[in-house]
Amino acid sequence: MTPALWVYIPTMVLGLGWLLLQNFAGGDGDHHPDAGDLSPEAADHPEAGDGGTYVSPLKPVVLATTLAIFGASGSLLTWARALQPVLVALVAVALSFLAGWLVFRVLVFLARAQSSATEAAAEFIGLEGELTVGCSDQSLGEVVFDTGRSIQQFSARPYRPGETLPRGTRVVIRRIAGSVAYVERR
Repeated sequence: MTPALWVYIPTMVLGLGWLLLQNFAGGDGDHHPDAGDLSPEAADHPEAGDGGTYVSPLKPVVLATTLAIFGASGSLLTWARALQPVLVALVAVALSFLAGWLVFRVLVFLARAQSSATEAAAEFIGLEGELTVGCSDQSLGEVVFDTGRSIQQFSARPYRPGETLPRGTRVVIRRIAGSVAYVERR
């Protein structure tokens, strides 16, 4: 094994291992399981823009991808003896930064999409709708309501614990958590 492979192979294994660990551990080692940091502090970040979403290029998934691609491309190019060792290193660095940048751009896209979906759901609070399927603490129902731009449909639960709301009940949306609207009688 050439000396260069002693650098590339461990780097590839480290990067792939880190990616697998992130996948099986459920997240990327951040405090936030989503694509971007949507906390109020992140909205003040100079890179957040008007959406209030900031994604760091130093997120663990970006770094792990960069390491894995550096090691994999360096190993393959060294093994194939396609280039001189200095060129192998330069190509491996270029490919790893390109891969890291692409992963970063995908995360930025996902964070902005998530941010706009969260903001849109917040607009529904206070709107009136009708239960098309009754709901209780033990069973999800379904609420349909008009936003003024479109008709929306959400899973529904009663806002007040212990309440049962039958089909056809006119309700007001009091809270939205994920894809569930918490409703109470109008």
